[in-house]
Amino acid sequence: MASKESTTQPIICCLGQSVAGQPTQFLLDRAFAALRLQWQALSVEVRPKKLALVCEATIEMGFHGLRFYEAIASIACPHLANPSSLERFVGFSSSAISQKDRWQVWDSWGYGWIDLLKQNQVEALWLHGDSRTTRSLFAAVATSNMKWVWTEAPASLLTDEVDLPDFVRGQVADRASADSVTHSKPIHELLGCSLQPTGDNIETPVSRLAIVTEQNQLPEAQHIEAQHPKAQYPEALANQIALMNVQLLTPSTLRLSESLAALRFAQLSQADVAVAAELYDFQRWTGKTIDVSILRDAYDEYCDF
Repeated sequence: MASKESTTQPIICCLGQSVAGQPTQFLLDRAFAALRLQWQALSVEVRPKKLALVCEATIEMGFHGLRFYEAIASIACPHLANPSSLERFVGFSSSAISQKDRWQVWDSWGYGWIDLLKQNQVEALWLHGDSRTTRSLFAAVATSNMKWVWTEAPASLLTDEVDLPDFVRGQVADRASADSVTHSKPIHELLGCSLQPTGDNIETPVSRLAIVTEQNQLPEAQHIEAQHPKAQYPEALANQIALMNVQLLTPSTLRLSESLAALRFAQLSQADVAVAAELYDFQRWTGKTIDVSILRDAYDEYCDF
C-alpha cells in the first residue's frame, strides 16, 4: 500500500454498487473549481461484500473522505459505526472523514434538513414515525439547541440501547413517545409554542414549527373536537397541530388539510434537502464555505442530463 504521505491532493471517494446517476462527484468537481481547491473526487463501483476491504484500503492510501451511495450506506453504518452510537441508531452512513487512521461516519440527510430549518428560522421540530429521515434528523437535532418532540419513535430510543449526550438523554423521556401522544407535558409547551389565541388574547406570538414524517398525510381523528382542550390533547397528530399558534414548514410531499395548509409558510423538496446535505458534507470535508447556489445549479444541471 502507498503511504499517506504519497497522496498529493485530498481525495473524496464516492462508493456504490452502482454509481451511475449519482450527482456527488459532479457537484464536488464544480465546487472545487469554484474555490480553486486542488482536491479530487472519484467514483468507484464496489461490491457490498468487499466494502470492508475497500474502506481499509482507502485509509491506507490516505483518502480524505468517503461518500456511500444507497445500499452501501446501510452496510457501511454497522461496519464503521460503534454498536451503541447515535450513528448506528440512524442505520445509514452517507459520508465519512478520515480521523486517526479510521473513518468517522455520519448521515448528512439530517444535517441538511437542520441547516434548512435554521435558514427558515424554524424554532421547533416535530418528528413523526420511524424512518431514515426521522432518525437522521434526530441525530442532527441532538447537536443543536432546537426544541423537538418525536411521536411514534422507535422503541430502541426509549431504552438505554443508544448512547446519547447526557442533555439529550435527559430530554428523551419527555419528548419521545412510542405513540402519538407525549405524556409528560402538553406538546405545545415542549415545543415552545402557544395555543391558538382566543377572546382578547390576540398578541400571542406565532412560532415556526417544522413537521417531518415519511407519511404523505398526517393522522387525523374522524371527529375533530370543537373546543381546544388545554389539559388533554386529542391523539390525532393533525388535531394537535391545529390547536397551536404556528406557521408550518413541511416536506413538499406531505398533504395537509385545508385548515393546516393555510398555516404552511414553506415546503422543502427532496432536491432542496439533497443539495443541503451535499453542502454540509462539502463544508465538513474541506472546512470551506461555498455559496449553495453553485451546488444547486450543478445539481439541477446534472439532473437535466
